[in-house]
Amino acid sequence: MKLKDIFKMEMYKNFTDKPYLIMIGILAAAWAVVVIADSVFSISIFGNSTFNNIVIMLAVFAGIATTIFVFVYPFHLLRVDYRHKVLSLMIASGVARVEYYFVKVGATVLSCLIVAIVILVVPLLNYLFFQVDDFVVFMRLFFQDFFASDRILF
Repeated sequence: MKLKDIFKMEMYKNFTDKPYLIMIGILAAAWAVVVIADSVFSISIFGNSTFNNIVIMLAVFAGIATTIFVFVYPFHLLRVDYRHKVLSLMIASGVARVEYYFVKVGATVLSCLIVAIVILVVPLLNYLFFQVDDFVVFMRLFFQDFFASDRILF
């Protein structure tokens, strides 16, 4: 077996793990709900602070869940092995253990980056869709401060 084939097997195994895929979807949906609820409750009709407290509480719980997931998911990917003794067959076919573990770590890092992008991009796109004006104001202030820092103040 070639390392490229083993990498493909690892990536396939990482992205067919149904409980963790469901958890990724739940986290992305939770952050999307936080963004949508924030945009809906920031309208003056819902001026009640109770709605704002609900959004803050949901954001805190989603943040805690995401933090726990970020620490648990890579170790889960490194721990999960193939079924039916596929690993022993790979080693018997001539693949060195060191090469296999480097491929496994590389696939785990790439999988975690893809998951982080999915969890973070969904809310960002919702934020851009629902609060375009706030985003434009933020970017103007960001670039204004960014270019203001280039000046030497004496």
